[in-house]
Amino acid sequence: MAKGIGDLLTMYRKKLELTQREVAEALNIDRSTYTCYEIGKTEPNIETISRLAKIFNVSVVDLFPTDDNAYVQAAEFGGSGKIAINKLKFYDLNEYEKQIIMKIRQMSIDDKIKLQNILENDFKCEEE
Repeated sequence: MAKGIGDLLTMYRKKLELTQREVAEALNIDRSTYTCYEIGKTEPNIETISRLAKIFNVSVVDLFPTDDNAYVQAAEFGGSGKIAINKLKFYDLNEYEKQIIMKIRQMSIDDKIKLQNILENDFKCEEE
């Protein structure tokens, strides 16, 4: 099973020997809000993820592993993300494409379905 973003936030925070309160203060949010990110009760929005990546000195991509192997490699290589990014199959996307994917991940299920319908309809029109 894939590790969640909360697991990674905890790992990177502990690696830097920061408290939840210190990270929350750096984000200008309540500690309880940040705690909810780490325990998986809620997920940070894309802007917060970007700020967390800066705080932890990692790539935004490092906060989105897709399988246990990528998570282990990110941990073993100190979160450098070099190996983990390759395992994610995210490495061949440009920055614009990565931002689009991250925004899609933050969308509600209804919005994802709407987007899928739009894309499917556009592709049907182009093929005809």
